[in-house]
Amino acid sequence: MEINLIKSSGLSREVFTQVMDLLQSIDGPLTFTCDPASVIDFFYDEIVPRSFGNPDDFRKKKLPPQIHIHMNYSIRKPEFNHTASWETLFSKCTTYRRQHGIADDAFAILLTPVSNKYNWFSAGNPENPYDGFVHTADWEQFLDSASAFPIAYEVLALVLQKFMFRNREDMQQLVHLKPVGCVNDLCMDKQEIILKLRTADICRPCMTALRNGLSDQYIKHARAIMESLRVKMLLSQNFLQDSAPSRMRIDRHKRIWLTDFGNLELRFNPTEKALYLFFLSHPEGAAIGALPQFKADLFELYSQFSTTGTRAEMQQRVDTLVSVTGNAASENISRIKRKLVNALGDELAAHYCIQGANGARKFIQLDRSLVTREGL
Repeated sequence: MEINLIKSSGLSREVFTQVMDLLQSIDGPLTFTCDPASVIDFFYDEIVPRSFGNPDDFRKKKLPPQIHIHMNYSIRKPEFNHTASWETLFSKCTTYRRQHGIADDAFAILLTPVSNKYNWFSAGNPENPYDGFVHTADWEQFLDSASAFPIAYEVLALVLQKFMFRNREDMQQLVHLKPVGCVNDLCMDKQEIILKLRTADICRPCMTALRNGLSDQYIKHARAIMESLRVKMLLSQNFLQDSAPSRMRIDRHKRIWLTDFGNLELRFNPTEKALYLFFLSHPEGAAIGALPQFKADLFELYSQFSTTGTRAEMQQRVDTLVSVTGNAASENISRIKRKLVNALGDELAAHYCIQGANGARKFIQLDRSLVTREGL
């Protein structure tokens, strides 16, 4: 099943890439794809500035006429922003679908910071539920985590709810006014949003409805992605600091995955990755001053990841990295630590960081029995 994500102007490339990475982190029959060069713009007459008045107004559910598929309603603080009608948002999906030759049974989902008339987080098109949108702004008002997590979750919810709701009556029966930690919770306030994302579950009646419309292979994959999102979000919020360290898998492309933490990928630039894999391969550690002895090993690693420059230019970068008169190695170790702490929190990151006193051996304390390497 193909799910096409459409990037709207105003949505940062970083957030869009994060959403794609989260949805693609678990292999399975749901295929998430995009055209990285395509960006949807809004014309002047398609959006209007809108003033949000009394905050209490946004705690009242606004239902569009003849709604067929219900998604989450967004509660926002008073502010001015740009708003588009649902018809405009759905028309962007239709245009993209036509221009890119997307099949009728493939999804086209627009990710946009432009708000919508009814203030919902996301919605499927009542006329064609294979089309939909997710509002990507304002998540900081509800969650203390990166916006990519709830955005990715809403994409999955749109897909699942297309197969749960055959009509308006199904929607009315399955949507939970009182939250139960299910994908179909109405989520009228911040706490309800947090519950829904932290449980990442589907209740029994909703699961029964889903199985009537979707095969188990797709459901299993969707739930695995939802669980992955849940774990990664909790890690980013420092809620899993008492967990045991995860197993690490290094695949044949030298991508580094923490398999017990929602298949979290540790993403480093080529220099950082070469240095990290070097220390991972040397449990005994090495002092920064001793790195020149391993220049050939570091170059072999670095040349596998770098895609820019000639061989001589790559060699110069490795020379700079191991130079005893510079700080390149220390600076890269610091950046690696910062990325690990941001992803895992201080306590869990300590298992994976390159550590050691100044002038002493640097090492990664992770038990190497937790590390597996593919393609070796």
